Amino acid sequence: MSLVIENKVIFVGDTLFNVIPGTVFPPFANNVPDLLKSWEKLIATGCRTFYPGHGKSVTFQKLKESYEKKKKEK
Repeated sequence: MSLVIENKVIFVGDTLFNVIPGTVFPPFANNVPDLLKSWEKLIATGCRTFYPGHGKSVTFQKLKESYEKKKKEK
């Protein structure tokens, strides 16, 4: 579940994990296709700042880049 505030920021819990440098991929994610579907929904919100359950906020650009990288790895 995510909480969108004024279509600008979104609290996403463990859907993103901004602790490991260079990635926002949760280290415990065991279903990559479902996670990527969730990321697609987050991207589609139009929010610019994402607040994960762990680590600092994530920009739209960083999420989009991480999504595209993981999508290519599939």
